[in-house]
Amino acid sequence: MTWPWDSAPAPPLSDHVRIETGRELEAGLLELVDLSILGNQLRWSVDGPMSWPLRLILSTFVDAWHRMANETAERAVAIGYWPDAQADAVAAAPEHTAVPPGPIEDQAVVSLLTQYLAVVVERTRARIRRLSELDEVSEHVITNICHQLERQLSTARVQLPRSAERHGGGTSSQPDATGPPPRRVDPTNSAPKPAT
Repeated sequence: MTWPWDSAPAPPLSDHVRIETGRELEAGLLELVDLSILGNQLRWSVDGPMSWPLRLILSTFVDAWHRMANETAERAVAIGYWPDAQADAVAAAPEHTAVPPGPIEDQAVVSLLTQYLAVVVERTRARIRRLSELDEVSEHVITNICHQLERQLSTARVQLPRSAERHGGGTSSQPDATGPPPRRVDPTNSAPKPAT
């Protein structure tokens, strides 16, 4: 039996544009899935007087990242690209991040969350620029996601200690977002360490 949607045409994109757009969307999808896994790990691991409010914030963030990931994947499928965001693909992605198991001090969680979100926002903005030359609708989808990520980053930065904001030491409210996030970090020290 042939269903009417089996032969429905994809958006009128050339093969090259469809593949390049799909790859950009898939890269964003992997980042969002990875971010949601990291967010849950931080939520389970946070320890200290700010644990309860941070767990609530992280729970809200993770739910939002799941929705963003679905929106990204659905757009990829809509243009005829089939993304892979299974566990193996997420773990193999160059942007994959991880923290060691065990308790993590609450301010270290805030610092890590802020750092990772800032990096993802930077990469998402770069993705928007590339998509602007490929597909306007996909660009719009990712622009909306970037707006949500930037709001989350603002919320995370509010949790940073005032002294760190003023002096720029310890837990910085302006993390370095120029490069990819580390694969593994030491929660006892806000400075990231490479994976072993």
